[in-house]
Amino acid sequence: MKQRIVFCILFLLPVAVFYNAGLLELRLEEPRRALVALEMMLRKSYIVPEINGQLYFTKPPLFNWMIAMSFWIAGNTSEWAARLPGLLSYFATGMLLYWFTKKHFSREKALLSALFFLTASDLLFFGTIISAEIDLFFALIITLQLTGMFHFFFRKQWLPMFVVSYIFTALGLLTKGVPALLYQAVSLLVVCIYYRQYKLLFSWQHVIGVACFVLLAGSYFYTYQQATGQLYTYAAKLFSDAAEKSVLENSFLKSMLNFLVSPVYLLRFFAPWFLYVLFLFKSPSNGTGYLHDRRIGCITLCVIINLIPMLFTAETKANYIYPLFPFIALILAHIYIAYKNANGRLEKVFNWMFFGLMVLAITAVLIAPFFSIIRFSISWLWLKTIVMVCLFGSIAWYFYKTPAVGIYLIILFMAAVRFGISVYYLPVYKLNSKQQQFSNFTKTITRQAGGEIFLGGKPDLQKAYVAIGPVRFDTVVITMPPFIPFQAPFYYTVNNNRIMKYDPVMKSGQFYLLFTDVMPDTITLKVINRFQPAVRKKEVFYLVTPKL
Repeated sequence: MKQRIVFCILFLLPVAVFYNAGLLELRLEEPRRALVALEMMLRKSYIVPEINGQLYFTKPPLFNWMIAMSFWIAGNTSEWAARLPGLLSYFATGMLLYWFTKKHFSREKALLSALFFLTASDLLFFGTIISAEIDLFFALIITLQLTGMFHFFFRKQWLPMFVVSYIFTALGLLTKGVPALLYQAVSLLVVCIYYRQYKLLFSWQHVIGVACFVLLAGSYFYTYQQATGQLYTYAAKLFSDAAEKSVLENSFLKSMLNFLVSPVYLLRFFAPWFLYVLFLFKSPSNGTGYLHDRRIGCITLCVIINLIPMLFTAETKANYIYPLFPFIALILAHIYIAYKNANGRLEKVFNWMFFGLMVLAITAVLIAPFFSIIRFSISWLWLKTIVMVCLFGSIAWYFYKTPAVGIYLIILFMAAVRFGISVYYLPVYKLNSKQQQFSNFTKTITRQAGGEIFLGGKPDLQKAYVAIGPVRFDTVVITMPPFIPFQAPFYYTVNNNRIMKYDPVMKSGQFYLLFTDVMPDTITLKVINRFQPAVRKKEVFYLVTPKL
């Protein structure tokens, strides 16, 4: 029975995630990542990231290379192609977690770890919908980095441990910057201290690992310096971006308040599996406590030490801790397996709660066709409704009749809910959202301009602080194009196969795209078009041309 349920999960989950993956326009940070990749392709230059034709210092280029490769393989620049690297990274991380856990623990723990990770609420219902952001790919890189460290350490293979972990540290640095170095430093210190292997930190194997890191990361940054001469500015910006999210750059009160509510954050990010932490309040009678396996203790300590700085910030975001999600999943799977027999009553309470949610899901699917907003937005609605009712109904029936495999049916239910979101919510949102389509807008202004459109407005002067807390070593001023939601330049570039370049000096006869609050006072402008993406928001785009 369990094998059939697992087969259904492994079939339904990819269908749920990939179905309608390209339906919505890119949003939030997605268009920024895709725009950098697209400009690389148009310039045929992949070493130096640019945006709007200007140097882009905010992130290294590895994830942009992945998106560019996806565009090239797909033969188009669609939303689906932009999101593909992130979605593949999500599934690859689950597979890597299964392999690692099976090697060092048990097959059941490996299976639950991977499935807990893949169905963690924030990943499943948010991360996989906006997968063209950098975080799913970065989570894969850090998982490769840390599982490589743990795997070879547990086998006492020191040279592969250092070489593999430092290679992926370099790739993490080329993906998101400084955080990859912090994961490596913290985790390596915890492992060596936990097992009292202090000498490893000063071993020749460690030196070789560091050399691999320097060779790989250094090769890129040396090439970048040769091409631009702006390596110091680039490094300062990467360091500043990492520091401003840390406890050192936020008030103590805000950081403490955020830390105190962090269990609520974790419950929301990792629902429903984080509920099983409550199993720890009743220990098993057979003496197999939490730290019965020292490897679990080591991994848990690594997670806690890496996690604490992210909770002592002004705001904790799930995507910041995605790299730790696989190891949190492993810990929760360990808790569930080791403590479930001692928590039979509590598990029954949880099961009745999940059964109620299943009944609620069936009811919601049954009444959905009676809402006009759904009826007019979804094709083949009644067929889809029948399929969804049968799916939820079967899960609820088997969950009631076979509680022994209840945990796997809950996982299947999570996958079914995600499938329901793809079937119902995404089409309804696309057709009825008050958010206007950027693709249509950029096509319209291209026709109105009859030629090239530039990004206009005063440059944005950003300050990158090279500092540790209150101790400031240097301040670097970076001149950037004015802020603009990146959907507009991305879809302009897609539709015209041309970069929307930033031009700070507005010239007569040229057309410019301006954003809210950057209309210049020193020049008279003729407004050709005005675009407000969302009702009740003050964000407005203007297509203008200077008057003679």
